[in-house]
Amino acid sequence: MTAGCCAEKVCAASMDQPIEEVAGELDDEQIEKFGDEEVDETYDWEAVKDTMRLHDIRRSVMMTLFSERYNITSSVDALINAPLFMDEFLVSEFNYREFVHTTGLCEDDMTEEEFEIYEEQNLKDDVALGVSLMNQMATTIAFKIGIPMGEVSKTMPGGGAIRTIPKCAVLARRLPGALCTCRAIKANLENDYTGKNPFEDEEAAAKLAEKMDCSWEDIQMVLGRDDEVKSCFAGRMRVSFVGKADLVSIVSLTAVPDGISSESPRPGVPLTQFTDEGPDVLVEVEQSIGDLLEEDMILDGDFYELVNGPWLMCSAPKVQSGLVGEKEDGEGEDEEEGDSKRLSVSQIDLSMADPEL
Repeated sequence: MTAGCCAEKVCAASMDQPIEEVAGELDDEQIEKFGDEEVDETYDWEAVKDTMRLHDIRRSVMMTLFSERYNITSSVDALINAPLFMDEFLVSEFNYREFVHTTGLCEDDMTEEEFEIYEEQNLKDDVALGVSLMNQMATTIAFKIGIPMGEVSKTMPGGGAIRTIPKCAVLARRLPGALCTCRAIKANLENDYTGKNPFEDEEAAAKLAEKMDCSWEDIQMVLGRDDEVKSCFAGRMRVSFVGKADLVSIVSLTAVPDGISSESPRPGVPLTQFTDEGPDVLVEVEQSIGDLLEEDMILDGDFYELVNGPWLMCSAPKVQSGLVGEKEDGEGEDEEEGDSKRLSVSQIDLSMADPEL
């Protein structure tokens, strides 16, 4: 079997498989033959790249985006930047409309409304394809240059990435959500909303209510006890719990160590003072957003506390999976949480590569 055939088998692996399982589909003889060919100082990056582009125009465009975004010139560059592509580019930087036009998956004259429908139906699948592609690429490179799979898997997001990162991509486009937006408007806080005031315009109110899958009267009931803004802060917060209540999901957030700014993000609004007693940061969002949030996801943004207790976001936070990089000390030590704890990309040990390759 040639190196190309072996790599094709890697690419044909199920999209739902973590990197360790993809590696398990190749037997020792195939791995040995895959490493027989002599490689140059780029570790045959062009061959790896061409192999990853097989079978699907979307894979080809994804590889081009990856290579150009991080200026990839070798397989080592690819291993180092694959986690960033998954957890940052696909979530926050991915121009999905341009992607579907480039791949020919939709018409160039698609209206904004038509694109929103297309994105809602297909974004998660295409981001999942990008995550799977990076895992398959890392597996192929590991076999090609002789790095043990255990070393490569330390730097990659855990097995849940195929599920979690596509959710992050959707959240990055939907947050802060309709409920937080309404709260911000009612509290006279500057926000990302560009439509008409829903408290003054029935059509605008109906559109926001539709996003929450409820009536405008229900939203007003949820906001009925809202008071003025008490404090605010900017920081990186980890999702610790998501629970459902009537009409809303309640998201409990805990601060990432050293992740809170010492300055208020809004002039004139007091900086939140955290102590061992609190306050607890509990953000209410519509249930469609709550269904996407998972424990350990990171939300990096500005958070506002109302006098009567609820918290809100006025603008979209930066969303990350929480699967890349180290978690706080003492977390993720049990076997169940082991997939969530990953080392930094700088710890790929290339000295373990086979010197004969």
